Formats: sequence, C-alpha cells, structure tokens
Amino acid sequence: MIIGTMINMATAMGVGVMLSAIPMLIYQGGLTLPAAWFGKSLSETMIDEITAIGGILLIGIGFTMLNIKKIDMLNLLPALIIIIPLVYFFG
Repeated sequence: MIIGTMINMATAMGVGVMLSAIPMLIYQGGLTLPAAWFGKSLSETMIDEITAIGGILLIGIGFTMLNIKKIDMLNLLPALIIIIPLVYFFG
C-alpha cells in the first residue's frame, strides 16, 4: 500500500519521493521497535487513551491541511507521553 502511494507520488513529484523511503524506514523502525518492547507493559486503557489522542492529532492535521485553522501539532505531541503516567495514576 505504501509502496504504491510512493510510486504514484514519484510520478508526480520526482524520484526524491522514492529516495525518501530510506529515512522513512529508519524513522518508522525506530518507533516500532520501542513500541514492541514497551507494548506489553501498557494496559488496554492506556492504549485506548493513546489511540484517542492520536485521533485528535490527526483531526488537527486535517484542519491544517484543509486551511480551516492553523494548528501547530508539534506542540501537542508530548500528550502522547504524558497520558501514560496520567492513566497509570488516575485511571
């Protein structure tokens, strides 16, 4: 699925899109490995809350892409980490 999308983008935007697959693999692999290690220690409630925050972040990205409202999503990324101790102590 991702490869097909990248091929379509490469035809429209050039070969640089295909070359971006290498840093993308490193970046996503760097996120996937710790998630696999720590995933077993997270409760189902924590995973639900992290998923909810991720959905809210995606909505914010959609608002920015559609030029509805400019939301600086980078400032909201710490919420993905802060929610874990909050759910642990209060959930």
